[in-house]
Amino acid sequence: MPASPPAAVPPTAEPAALEPPPKPATLATDPRLSLVHIGSSYPGTWLELRSRIDPGDWQRVCLAPCDRPLVVDGSLARVTAPGMTTSNAFRIDPGPGVALVRVDGGSAKARTLGILGLAIGIPVTLGGGALYSYGTFAERDGMRTSGAVVLGVGALAVLASLPFLLVGATTVRDSRGSAIARSAAATGAF
Repeated sequence: MPASPPAAVPPTAEPAALEPPPKPATLATDPRLSLVHIGSSYPGTWLELRSRIDPGDWQRVCLAPCDRPLVVDGSLARVTAPGMTTSNAFRIDPGPGVALVRVDGGSAKARTLGILGLAIGIPVTLGGGALYSYGTFAERDGMRTSGAVVLGVGALAVLASLPFLLVGATTVRDSRGSAIARSAAATGAF
């Protein structure tokens, strides 16, 4: 018996009416938002966000100067710029009003020189101190003199690194002028 062609199935329901797209969230309707204003002394400064719960990559959200509502609830923030030392992570609280963020950027090159000065100066200072101590204990004047010289060179390197660390520091301040973040510690910096 030959197969009969399938019967056409009549539509059982009318197509669903298209719903209007959801309205964008506003500060008044979405408690996760904050109006963020960011200003910076360093050109090309970006505010970046990432989740505090599911840490992933940082996402650039706002190029300074910037005024825009952002979903900040549950997020960490930081500031970056080419040639600027990245700040530590900080939080921006959601809610009404404006979250004012002021960035005083520091030079990443100066910070690297400061860290290098510390990385060299501290071990040299410790080695010079050990050499000086052993020369004093063993009553060897040459060793004591060498230790004092090495100790002085190491201490000089440490002292010379401090201005570079200060020039290379990035500080983020809130509307009251209180520091809410400083230079990044994740890169081995202080």
